[in-house]
Amino acid sequence: MMYQPEFPPVPFRLGLYPVVDSVQWIERLLDAGVRTLQLRIKDQRDEEVEADVVAAIALGRRYNARLFINDYWRLAIKHQAYGVHLGH
Repeated sequence: MMYQPEFPPVPFRLGLYPVVDSVQWIERLLDAGVRTLQLRIKDQRDEEVEADVVAAIALGRRYNARLFINDYWRLAIKHQAYGVHLGH
């Protein structure tokens, strides 16, 4: 039998976890009180993606939110996002 480590416990309730495709939606949801979100951008040029990632992370910090960046792990690390979601 393979060893399967347990996921670490989450010391807080995640609540609603929306996945959205724009900084505008990130801001709307943060204004509405959502504190765990994912930015999932598809079909944009790299320069646009980086600008959106930077803006979204700044909003996440301002609202003390947990913002996950979908797929763009290098940008998530470079700009110190809360987390990254990696697809397949």
